[in-house]
Amino acid sequence: MNGFTGIGVIIPTIDEIEDVKEVVSIILSTCKKEDISDISLIYSPFSDDGFVNYLHSLKELYPDTVFNIACQPGRGVGDAVRYGITLSRGSHIVMIGADMENDPHDISVMARLSKEHPDKIITGSRNLHKEGFSEYPRIKTVINRAFQLFLKIFFRTKGTDVTYLFQSTPIDIIKEHKFLCPEAFVLELALLAETKKLPSIEFPSKVYRRQHGSSHLTFRYYLGFIKAVFRIFFKSKKE
Repeated sequence: MNGFTGIGVIIPTIDEIEDVKEVVSIILSTCKKEDISDISLIYSPFSDDGFVNYLHSLKELYPDTVFNIACQPGRGVGDAVRYGITLSRGSHIVMIGADMENDPHDISVMARLSKEHPDKIITGSRNLHKEGFSEYPRIKTVINRAFQLFLKIFFRTKGTDVTYLFQSTPIDIIKEHKFLCPEAFVLELALLAETKKLPSIEFPSKVYRRQHGSSHLTFRYYLGFIKAVFRIFFKSKKE
């Protein structure tokens, strides 16, 4: 581990024109300039030209920040994050949604903890925050808690919120790990500290209700996580 040199922030996006600017603005106003190495805005093949032009205009608003703006290969959040990682210049990686469901203020917390503990995964936990799920839809909260219990039994997890991919991960760990389930990359990355028994630190984090538009993640997407859990489990056992 070479220590902390900055966080590469990856923001997968499709059409969140009302929120993506606010996400970027909060990150840059609450983090020290040297703590953010670059911001990767990875848009979908389905994003329209107007939205792509809007993303490029953000570079003019924040000329002192390095932006990587690119269309993702493949489809889905996992492919977007994987591609964003290849573009990043940071020693650590954070993925944050473009819809303000994750709290952009938390990235400054991750930066501080990553500087103090550069070899550890720093991860947000909604279960450590007294209002962590207060704005989350009730049915999604119930499903999430059931899935967390399933993983706790299956992997013997110790983390309090192991499905929440809102974490600062040392890029060396990502590069050294052989990901076994590309179609569920987001889940496997979230589980990395547990499946590989890596050192990690949790901090309280709250998830917010989406204010604009609707989620592009379908029930089928989440259902695929259950299938992925078995693949990750049995493949990791073989290794």
